[in-house]
Amino acid sequence: MKGFQVIIPDRVFKKLNTFPKDRQKQILNKIELIPKTPKVLDIIKMQGRVDTYRLRVGSYRAIFVVDFANKTINIDKIGTRQEMDKHYR
Repeated sequence: MKGFQVIIPDRVFKKLNTFPKDRQKQILNKIELIPKTPKVLDIIKMQGRVDTYRLRVGSYRAIFVVDFANKTINIDKIGTRQEMDKHYR
Protein backbone atom coordinates (compact mmCIF):
# COMPACT_ATOMS: atom_id res chain seq x y z
CA MET A 1 0.00 0.00 0.00
CA LYS A 2 2.96 2.30 -0.39
CA GLY A 3 2.08 5.56 -2.07
CA PHE A 4 -1.42 5.65 -0.58
CA GLN A 5 -2.71 8.84 1.05
CA VAL A 6 -4.75 8.70 4.28
CA ILE A 7 -7.81 10.96 4.40
CA ILE A 8 -9.45 11.72 7.75
CA PRO A 9 -12.66 13.78 7.49
CA ASP A 10 -13.43 16.55 10.00
CA ARG A 11 -16.30 14.54 11.53
CA VAL A 12 -13.85 11.77 12.39
CA PHE A 13 -11.41 14.27 13.98
CA LYS A 14 -14.28 15.65 16.09
CA LYS A 15 -15.05 12.15 17.34
CA LEU A 16 -11.36 11.49 17.95
CA ASN A 17 -11.13 14.62 20.14
CA THR A 18 -13.63 13.07 22.58
CA PHE A 19 -11.15 10.28 23.42
CA PRO A 20 -8.41 10.51 26.08
CA LYS A 21 -5.30 12.35 24.79
CA ASP A 22 -3.04 9.30 25.03
CA ARG A 23 -5.50 7.21 23.00
CA GLN A 24 -5.81 9.98 20.38
CA LYS A 25 -2.06 9.87 19.76
CA GLN A 26 -2.02 6.08 19.72
CA ILE A 27 -4.88 5.88 17.20
CA LEU A 28 -3.36 8.54 14.92
CA ASN A 29 0.03 6.82 15.03
CA LYS A 30 -1.53 3.50 13.96
CA ILE A 31 -3.55 5.20 11.20
CA GLU A 32 -0.34 6.75 9.83
CA LEU A 33 1.20 3.27 9.68
CA ILE A 34 -1.58 1.77 7.52
CA PRO A 35 0.01 2.62 4.14
CA LYS A 36 3.54 1.88 5.36
CA THR A 37 3.21 -1.45 7.18
CA PRO A 38 -0.32 -2.89 6.88
CA LYS A 39 0.81 -6.49 7.48
CA VAL A 40 2.12 -5.67 10.97
CA LEU A 41 -1.08 -3.97 12.18
CA ASP A 42 -4.23 -5.69 13.43
CA ILE A 43 -6.29 -5.11 10.27
CA ILE A 44 -9.18 -7.30 9.18
CA LYS A 45 -11.33 -7.05 6.04
CA MET A 46 -15.00 -6.43 6.90
CA GLN A 47 -17.22 -9.23 5.66
CA GLY A 48 -19.92 -8.29 3.20
CA ARG A 49 -18.34 -4.90 2.42
CA VAL A 50 -16.23 -3.90 -0.56
CA ASP A 51 -12.69 -2.72 0.27
CA THR A 52 -13.67 -1.92 3.89
CA TYR A 53 -11.31 -2.80 6.72
CA ARG A 54 -11.12 -2.57 10.51
CA LEU A 55 -8.02 -1.44 12.42
CA ARG A 56 -7.90 -2.41 16.09
CA VAL A 57 -6.16 -0.08 18.55
CA GLY A 58 -6.74 -1.46 22.03
CA SER A 59 -10.47 -1.15 22.78
CA TYR A 60 -10.93 1.31 19.89
CA ARG A 61 -11.58 0.59 16.23
CA ALA A 62 -11.03 2.58 13.06
CA ILE A 63 -13.07 1.60 10.02
CA PHE A 64 -11.58 2.60 6.68
CA VAL A 65 -12.21 2.15 2.97
CA VAL A 66 -9.36 1.64 0.52
CA ASP A 67 -9.77 3.23 -2.92
CA PHE A 68 -7.21 1.39 -5.01
CA ALA A 69 -7.94 3.44 -8.15
CA ASN A 70 -7.16 6.78 -6.47
CA LYS A 71 -4.63 5.33 -3.99
CA THR A 72 -6.45 6.70 -0.94
CA ILE A 73 -7.37 5.30 2.44
CA ASN A 74 -10.53 7.00 3.73
CA ILE A 75 -11.12 6.74 7.46
CA ASP A 76 -14.89 6.26 7.81
CA LYS A 77 -15.46 5.93 11.56
CA ILE A 78 -13.53 5.75 14.81
CA GLY A 79 -15.02 4.54 18.07
CA THR A 80 -15.07 1.91 20.76
CA ARG A 81 -15.57 -1.73 19.89
CA GLN A 82 -19.14 -1.56 21.17
CA GLU A 83 -19.96 1.45 18.95
CA MET A 84 -18.49 -0.22 15.88
CA ASP A 85 -20.39 -3.46 16.57
CA LYS A 86 -23.67 -1.52 16.48
CA HIS A 87 -22.86 0.07 13.11
CA TYR A 88 -21.17 -2.82 11.32
CA ARG A 89 -22.98 -6.00 12.31
